[in-house]
Amino acid sequence: MDERELYKATQQRTLEGAYLLHGSEEFTKQQAIERIVNSLDSSCRELNMETLKAPTSSQLLSACDQLPFFDDKRLVIVKDWSSEELERCLDKLPSLPPTTILLFVRRGEEKNTALLYKRLNPLGRAVEFSKLTEDRAANMLLSEAALYGCELSALTARQLVRMVGTDAYRLRNEFSKVADYVGRGNPITECALKVAVTPASEYNIFNMLDQLLSGNKKSGLRLLKVMLQSGEKVLPLASFLVGRIKLILHAKELLNAKTPQKEIISQLGGNPRAADIAIKNAKTQDEKKLRAALKALTEVDLQLKQGLMKDEDALALAIYRCF
Repeated sequence: MDERELYKATQQRTLEGAYLLHGSEEFTKQQAIERIVNSLDSSCRELNMETLKAPTSSQLLSACDQLPFFDDKRLVIVKDWSSEELERCLDKLPSLPPTTILLFVRRGEEKNTALLYKRLNPLGRAVEFSKLTEDRAANMLLSEAALYGCELSALTARQLVRMVGTDAYRLRNEFSKVADYVGRGNPITECALKVAVTPASEYNIFNMLDQLLSGNKKSGLRLLKVMLQSGEKVLPLASFLVGRIKLILHAKELLNAKTPQKEIISQLGGNPRAADIAIKNAKTQDEKKLRAALKALTEVDLQLKQGLMKDEDALALAIYRCF
């Protein structure tokens, strides 16, 4: 079962028995739990819900065996569990009363070697909430905009995803900021994003590198200063730049070898958008210049460890010399 199937089963009120909810995307996982909670009759909801933390096997089975009160379903949520206790009742999970919905909620991903995963996954009852793709993140923002009563185009939604990343909690928070800034009923524009949204570090670094590779050294250094003033550390910045330049150089080598673009994207791996940007830059940048920049940025770490230069000076000088 995937997220969509869980959503459909919740809407149709066909959930029954045990389910494992796990995965890296905590926001959509919490939304799924809230939908299941809200599927219970509101007048008796509190009486038909129970949350357990590290229950014994007998406590768990006892909670699941209770009949619902003036409703056709009872919900039991388990947020932590002992493998030893779970093993004692594992074989009974597939035969729980049909009136019980049992949710094992794991923060993060459950290992595929775990007892619970191995028991529930073959039954289609391990639901993984994976990190959002850019498409899913943009669609989530469009839904949020509709609920809020703001006009948001697909292009602007994608721009917000590029600025913030695909973490649903952070996306929703940044969307709320920009929606409050423009006001209910008003369109959210890219200008509004620039004013109200706090971009992710990766977005700022991409912007800085793009300015530097385009020959706009002043703008690049200005962005560097803004990032440092906002608390970014020199070594992580230098490390990220090194990683991006290595990616561009790899793309350059593949282009020189006449490798088809789809295969290049596959070989570069990681974020497809980052791969597209790397290929675009590889087509226009001089390999010798890129290797010189890579060498200078790699040496920033050594200069700082040897105390030869101050943090900001070492990175700014490397950038100044190479771009």
